[in-house]
Amino acid sequence: MNTLTTALGSTSNHGAMRYRARRLHERLAARVGLALLSWSRPTDTAPTHDEVALRRRVELEAAQLRNGTYADLALRSKAA
Repeated sequence: MNTLTTALGSTSNHGAMRYRARRLHERLAARVGLALLSWSRPTDTAPTHDEVALRRRVELEAAQLRNGTYADLALRSKAA
Protein backbone atom coordinates (compact mmCIF):
# COMPACT_ATOMS: atom_id res chain seq x y z
CA MET A 1 0.00 0.00 0.00
CA ASN A 2 1.33 3.41 -0.90
CA THR A 3 1.46 5.44 2.32
CA LEU A 4 1.79 8.73 0.46
CA THR A 5 -1.46 8.12 -1.41
CA THR A 6 -3.12 7.12 1.85
CA ALA A 7 -1.83 10.23 3.59
CA LEU A 8 -2.94 12.59 0.84
CA GLY A 9 -6.23 10.90 0.01
CA SER A 10 -7.27 9.07 -3.10
CA THR A 11 -6.36 10.33 -6.54
CA SER A 12 -9.95 11.33 -7.20
CA ASN A 13 -9.76 13.77 -4.30
CA HIS A 14 -6.75 15.62 -5.69
CA GLY A 15 -8.92 17.79 -7.92
CA ALA A 16 -11.14 18.71 -4.98
CA MET A 17 -8.10 19.40 -2.83
CA ARG A 18 -6.59 21.65 -5.50
CA TYR A 19 -9.92 23.48 -5.85
CA ARG A 20 -10.16 24.05 -2.09
CA ALA A 21 -6.54 25.20 -1.95
CA ARG A 22 -7.14 27.64 -4.83
CA ARG A 23 -10.28 29.03 -3.16
CA LEU A 24 -8.42 29.41 0.14
CA HIS A 25 -5.61 31.22 -1.66
CA GLU A 26 -8.09 33.58 -3.37
CA ARG A 27 -9.85 34.39 -0.10
CA LEU A 28 -6.56 34.95 1.68
CA ALA A 29 -5.26 37.19 -1.12
CA ALA A 30 -8.45 39.27 -1.02
CA ARG A 31 -8.23 39.67 2.76
CA VAL A 32 -4.56 40.62 2.65
CA GLY A 33 -5.27 43.15 -0.10
CA LEU A 34 -8.10 44.72 1.89
CA ALA A 35 -5.95 44.78 5.02
CA LEU A 36 -3.15 46.54 3.15
CA LEU A 37 -5.59 49.08 1.72
CA SER A 38 -7.09 49.84 5.12
CA TRP A 39 -3.62 50.04 6.67
CA SER A 40 -2.40 52.50 4.05
CA ARG A 41 -5.47 54.74 4.33
CA PRO A 42 -5.14 57.59 6.82
CA THR A 43 -7.29 56.87 9.86
CA ASP A 44 -8.84 60.33 10.00
CA THR A 45 -10.41 60.16 6.53
CA ALA A 46 -13.46 58.12 5.75
CA PRO A 47 -14.09 56.90 2.20
CA THR A 48 -16.35 59.16 0.19
CA HIS A 49 -19.61 57.98 -1.30
CA ASP A 50 -18.02 57.92 -4.76
CA GLU A 51 -15.10 55.80 -3.53
CA VAL A 52 -17.46 53.29 -1.93
CA ALA A 53 -19.62 53.13 -5.06
CA LEU A 54 -16.55 52.65 -7.27
CA ARG A 55 -15.21 49.89 -5.03
CA ARG A 56 -18.55 48.07 -5.08
CA ARG A 57 -18.80 48.38 -8.87
CA VAL A 58 -15.26 47.06 -9.36
CA GLU A 59 -15.90 44.16 -6.94
CA LEU A 60 -19.11 43.28 -8.80
CA GLU A 61 -17.39 43.38 -12.19
CA ALA A 62 -14.53 41.23 -10.87
CA ALA A 63 -16.99 38.68 -9.46
CA GLN A 64 -18.89 38.55 -12.75
CA LEU A 65 -15.68 38.03 -14.72
CA ARG A 66 -14.49 35.34 -12.30
CA ASN A 67 -17.83 33.51 -12.40
CA GLY A 68 -17.91 33.75 -16.19
CA THR A 69 -14.41 32.30 -16.40
CA TYR A 70 -15.33 29.36 -14.15
CA ALA A 71 -18.53 28.74 -16.11
CA ASP A 72 -16.58 28.83 -19.38
CA LEU A 73 -14.02 26.38 -18.01
CA ALA A 74 -16.77 24.08 -16.78
CA LEU A 75 -18.43 24.09 -20.20
CA ARG A 76 -15.14 23.42 -21.95
CA SER A 77 -14.29 20.54 -19.61
CA LYS A 78 -17.72 18.94 -20.22
CA ALA A 79 -17.25 19.21 -23.98
CA ALA A 80 -13.82 17.55 -23.82
